Amino acid sequence: MKTLGLIGGMSFESTLVYYKLINQEIKNRLGGLNSARLLLFSVNFEEIMNIPTTENWDQLGDHISNIALTLEKAGAQAIALGTNTVHKIAPQILEKISVPFVHIIDATGEIIKKENIKNIGLLGTKTTMSDSFYKDHLREKFDLKVFVPPTADQSEIQRIIFEELCHGIVKDASRSVLQKSIGDLQLRGCDGIILGCTELPMIVRKNHPTLKIFDTTEIHARACVDCMLKED
Repeated sequence: MKTLGLIGGMSFESTLVYYKLINQEIKNRLGGLNSARLLLFSVNFEEIMNIPTTENWDQLGDHISNIALTLEKAGAQAIALGTNTVHKIAPQILEKISVPFVHIIDATGEIIKKENIKNIGLLGTKTTMSDSFYKDHLREKFDLKVFVPPTADQSEIQRIIFEELCHGIVKDASRSVLQKSIGDLQLRGCDGIILGCTELPMIVRKNHPTLKIFDTTEIHARACVDCMLKED
């Protein structure tokens, strides 16, 4: 088993889920008392949040890629970044490290591709939904047509994520907002929905009657275990 270096804390609510999912998947596959060989670097999310607001993504990329390198030097044989939005700076991480990087968008795209879905809805932070990095990656690598909610809805989803979910707060009114956005995306032709923020599974139920719901936290955790158990 490889040792995984996980960069977490964005937010710690979702990092808790990552830790449980990765260890549970290791136990399910290997049995017995097996658990994950894991190095966790949990950042101070307040400090991280203050960087992208200035649009200085290069600064954030330097910071996160240096953390990835620190984990590699500490013995990590693969690196994962436990957040969707900050994958915007994934190219800087790839330039810095020499071990495999488990990319959340790649892992998600591969699962969607297996379902033969072409039109996909994307929910996440405002950066994830409005910026091109996530949508372009899915379109160029997996030939997916990506739909996002209107700008006003994006702002409300952003508020729910950072003012509620990142604090462990789940409100029925906010769940209704997400359900409406999902319904609107389905009306626009989407056959599936990406929960493109690692906090969204806290509030969006995955057992939708007519849509495939793709939980990126769960997908990414399984991809991490695939990498950890893959023979070189």
